[in-house]
Amino acid sequence: MVGTMANYHKYQNELLEVARRVPYRQFPLREATERAFLACPRHRFVQRYRLGPGAWVEITPENLAEHLPLLYRDVPLALQEDRNGRVLSTISQPSFVLYMLDLLRLEQGQRVFEVGAGSGWNAALMGYLVGETGHVYSAEILPEAAQQAQSNLRQLQVRNVTIIAGDGGPGLEREAPFDRVIFTAGGFDLPRSLYRQVKDDGLVLFPLKVKGAGDILYLLKKAADHFTALQAIDSQFVPLTGKHRAPETEGVFLEELPEWESLKTRFVSDSPLPWEADIRLGASVMSKTLALRFFLSLREPDFFILKLGSDADEANAFGLRAGDSLAICRDGRVVAYGNDAARERLFQAVREWVERGRPAPAEFRLQIYPADSVLPCPAGADQWLVKRAESQFLWTL
Repeated sequence: MVGTMANYHKYQNELLEVARRVPYRQFPLREATERAFLACPRHRFVQRYRLGPGAWVEITPENLAEHLPLLYRDVPLALQEDRNGRVLSTISQPSFVLYMLDLLRLEQGQRVFEVGAGSGWNAALMGYLVGETGHVYSAEILPEAAQQAQSNLRQLQVRNVTIIAGDGGPGLEREAPFDRVIFTAGGFDLPRSLYRQVKDDGLVLFPLKVKGAGDILYLLKKAADHFTALQAIDSQFVPLTGKHRAPETEGVFLEELPEWESLKTRFVSDSPLPWEADIRLGASVMSKTLALRFFLSLREPDFFILKLGSDADEANAFGLRAGDSLAICRDGRVVAYGNDAARERLFQAVREWVERGRPAPAEFRLQIYPADSVLPCPAGADQWLVKRAESQFLWTL
């Protein structure tokens, strides 16, 4: 047991050194965050894990020592999956977790609400940072995960963290207002409850799932009636479940498009994207088009993403609707059905994106208002207003 303890401290310190050097860091790792990391050993929050596809690994006191090197690698680990093998819960990449905590600027005495407790590790870290005078409330929609997180915290004698079994999307009215809110799963819409439950000047970390363009982690600051994004980071999170699940961000199969049955025999044209020469040999078209797809998601309400192939797990194509017309882009080519209206609309959007300098998501400023708010001024030429059920997003280039 003494040897295991010594090894765990060794791996912990090595991982801390990796976290200090990650390239996306714009500022040094805070000393308080380092102390929290050392006080909350990651391996105490993993009883079972999987790294990528493959068999699940059960952790026992007898085999812990042999798994410590992996448990302290700078990688995320899957903790739970559904019956179809889709990952539902993870313990995130450690260096990114510490980076997120530094972005939140947690201080002693603050009240924090977390959506997605997972293993409870992130909640334990935050509990350490807010101290005995602060408190962390962490909601977990998966009953088994909530129970395990509570057990993990109890064994470490963490007393200023409360695990709540249930959907955290609607917030926690009875414990509000909060100084900080953090989502550990991505959503398509900012919950309306946050406008009431976050203090003015409070901070929210929210991974926004953009239709067809991955996840963008936004650091949001609360003003009187809206949130302003202070920072945007490309990221990858499991999706929210429960009330705020957003299947539209996950892609659909071609046969699920309502127009497909009537249009599939009405082929019109097959042509390359107008900027195909910019795609380097061997590059993935989907990875190369991420910034374009983000722009399309702002500009075109009828933009969609597709899973082509009966066994496709992820979106590998995208397209546009325009009345009785479909344009589908895959592998750098655009196939039109019905008529060329959707193809021409897609090409016009591509030209507009190119003329604006091919902007990436992080180059857009963002303000978020309640869905029923009247904005101070209408959207201008370099602005796009996207309305969803609970919030409206105003992006400015």
